Amino acid sequence: MINMSSKRNTAASEEETIEITGPLVKMPSNDRKWRKGKGYSYKEIRAADVPVGDLIKAGIPIDKRRRSLHSRNVEELGTLYRQMVATDTLSLSPDEGQIIHEKQAMRHLRKLSEINKQDAQTLVKGGIYTIANLAEEEPTALAKDLDLDPDEVKKWVESAKSVKKIMDAKSAFKKLSKIRGIKKKHIKPLLEIGVKSIDDLLDSNPEKVAEALKLDLDDILYWFEQAAEITGSEEGYTEVTPVRIGKKKGYKEEVSEELEEETEEAEKEIEEEITTDEGEEDIGIEDLKAKAKKELKKCKGIGKVTATTLIEAGIYSIEDLINADLDELEAECGISKSQLKKFKKSAKKVE
Repeated sequence: MINMSSKRNTAASEEETIEITGPLVKMPSNDRKWRKGKGYSYKEIRAADVPVGDLIKAGIPIDKRRRSLHSRNVEELGTLYRQMVATDTLSLSPDEGQIIHEKQAMRHLRKLSEINKQDAQTLVKGGIYTIANLAEEEPTALAKDLDLDPDEVKKWVESAKSVKKIMDAKSAFKKLSKIRGIKKKHIKPLLEIGVKSIDDLLDSNPEKVAEALKLDLDDILYWFEQAAEITGSEEGYTEVTPVRIGKKKGYKEEVSEELEEETEEAEKEIEEEITTDEGEEDIGIEDLKAKAKKELKKCKGIGKVTATTLIEAGIYSIEDLINADLDELEAECGISKSQLKKFKKSAKKVE
């Protein structure tokens, strides 16, 4: 398992580059022979504790259908990711070869109200690019590595964990709601047993899922059937249920408008459904949005609705608005580029 502090130490000391051969898999007809695989499996990525998003941005191949796990691929993934961090070559795509912008990472980290511009800059230089990265850190080790106040860093990590929990819940609901029958009330117990996606569901034990959610096994097996159809994986379904379960009455083949509305509504309400563990500080995502809305409304022409739209696009402060790429922001929030230019001009005057 990769620890971010160990990655930083490795990045600082490792000068030679280890040759990466790429993922290998064993031939089905002869388990002694290896062949080059299409990509790393999700099981291997989870075992190496490497962020999937970083691999996608860097153009590292991922085989969504393969469910096997090979230790040599896990080790190689860890080495590859350390090299990416050490050489700062996390790119948006292998063709574009664009480096992740430091300001982009800083803007993301500053969504935590406890972190100011200087704090975010220090974290980014130390290899912490996202709230998810920060949530996985051990506060004492991080404070020592970056020469920061341990108590302050502990607050950051606790806040990051609270926000990450909400982010994970929203992400999980968005993915799992494609399965008819999964509601927002099911997300918390699913997350507690490690099910964050449709692939996670297929990798899980249906009996344990039924027990965790207090549902009939037949209902859970129907979920597995849908998951197998969505992913195109016969392997995932036949392993867990040798008897094919038919469609339940009352479900339509196509997603109804009512279900789409329910999905949108549930995404808004999911923050209230997911609560932090007892004793863990909850930073209050709504407080964070309220603070951002108040700041953005200082700019001429930005009212309550526009501020909300900008926040949903990741603009949480006047500085974020000034540093934003207008083409990207236009595509993200739907506000015209000419109008965004006016907001940006006003933001510079306010700052």
